[in-house]
Amino acid sequence: MAMNCLVIYDVRAGREGNRVRTKLADLCMDYGMNRIQYSAFAGDLQRTHQEELFQRAQRLLGKTAGKVYLYPIGEGEWRQRLCHERRKVPAMGGGTGGGEGVILSSTTGDAPLGTGLARREGEDVLSH
Repeated sequence: MAMNCLVIYDVRAGREGNRVRTKLADLCMDYGMNRIQYSAFAGDLQRTHQEELFQRAQRLLGKTAGKVYLYPIGEGEWRQRLCHERRKVPAMGGGTGGGEGVILSSTTGDAPLGTGLARREGEDVLSH
């Protein structure tokens, strides 16, 4: 049975750290996880895939200073999650008439991320 999981990692800065972070991100995406922050991913993983991903992440980290966390999250807790996103986007209508826009997105439970409103900067609009 698949379970919602968070994978979070923190790897020391520098050339080797950059290489390891890139490989960890690729690994998470190979398992179908979605990036939710620079070094954080969320997705559904079978228990065997959780263990496999974690072991592969440990090997990638190797002797580089850092840490990797994998948190399985129960369905009840996952449905209680809250998310709010604000992203700037190019001006609507090909750049004429008022500057850049903003996408606001707030979700709860199983609602997909990115279903918010687009607006121009300076307007007071809330999205639920």
